[in-house]
Amino acid sequence: MSTANEKNQFYDRKFKIEGRITFSTFFCNILLAIGKLFGGIFGKSQALISDAINSFGDIVTSVITFVGTKLGGKKPDSDHQYGHQRIQSISIVIFEMIVIFSGLLIIYEGITGLISIVGSNGEGYEAPTLVALIISIVVICIKLTLFIVCKIFQKQTKSNILKAASYDHLFDSIGTILSLIGIVFAIYLKIYWIDYVMSIVVAILLIYVAIKMMIENINALVDKAWDSDKISEIKKLIKKEYPQVISIDKLRSRVFAERVYIDLEIGLDANMSIKDGHDIAASIEKKIENTFFEVIHVNIHINPKE
Repeated sequence: MSTANEKNQFYDRKFKIEGRITFSTFFCNILLAIGKLFGGIFGKSQALISDAINSFGDIVTSVITFVGTKLGGKKPDSDHQYGHQRIQSISIVIFEMIVIFSGLLIIYEGITGLISIVGSNGEGYEAPTLVALIISIVVICIKLTLFIVCKIFQKQTKSNILKAASYDHLFDSIGTILSLIGIVFAIYLKIYWIDYVMSIVVAILLIYVAIKMMIENINALVDKAWDSDKISEIKKLIKKEYPQVISIDKLRSRVFAERVYIDLEIGLDANMSIKDGHDIAASIEKKIENTFFEVIHVNIHINPKE
């Protein structure tokens, strides 16, 4: 059970956490991009240079998500009476579009690099050095730490922004791990092409998750209905707790960013007084809002039944 005040406190805390983490991630991505570029150039690793390009893209997405978090966390005002939460969904859609573009760029570089190295049979290819190996290990440790932190707070706050960020950190970690494997193969086994193959595989997985997250947040922008199981639970709750309700004539829902609004029409005895009908409707509203944490408001219309 959650009261309106508890929900407001939860969302205030959520927006603060999102702001702090996205701000911290921004600076981490700058250091990681510079480190990867340094390791790629001086460690003679094309995979790390490609990874650095991806990290520079992460810097841009960090700025977008930070701005989206700040604007989305603003209180409702006279012009935006339902709040600004949809700005977060918009920022996530932009975030994932950049991720998809980065993934396609990595695939292109991987394919061209693979064709080049296979065509030349590895001639003229300089194997990476231990510098690239060490930088890769450090990057993996930092990215996995960022993933764990984002995942922990995402579970606590149910934040879509932190969910998108955690996936991004995870796939960055996997990408760098595969780059590390490619570097090891190139240094010690003289197998150069595997580096490019692995970068293509990671990019495909990255694009898949980005598309999934983008669709999820586009749905939040177009008033997609809430989960059908949750709607069924609401109907069961009303029938069980309120025998005075003769019928549930209509129950509509819309997802508003990470919150849910419910429009409900119920049938009550036509001979019931206006006050009794109002009291029942007010009780149902409070019951649903307190039982289902995501539900921020319930609007009920009463239909008289003979």
